[in-house]
Amino acid sequence: AIAVKKFNTKPKEGISYLIGEKLINEGNSIGIATFLHEASGLAKGPLGEFLGQRDNSAILSAYVSLFDFSSLDFDIALRYVLFSFFIYLY
Repeated sequence: AIAVKKFNTKPKEGISYLIGEKLINEGNSIGIATFLHEASGLAKGPLGEFLGQRDNSAILSAYVSLFDFSSLDFDIALRYVLFSFFIYLY
């Protein structure tokens, strides 16, 4: 719950908290993506802002890989991912 609150306020602080508490390893894109995918209560805005940063492209890739698209048509799968966070255009 603390990590989610920190992430919703300042995403990098939430991730730093998880690393500091040894809940995920630093540089572990899959671990970070799993937290982002499974944690309840994450705000879509900070999630989209975090995933949209260029230096987080490995985390974004890992995050998308956690979705199961096997039984979905392309358009439904795309909507499924895009509704999981807000996209910010810079």
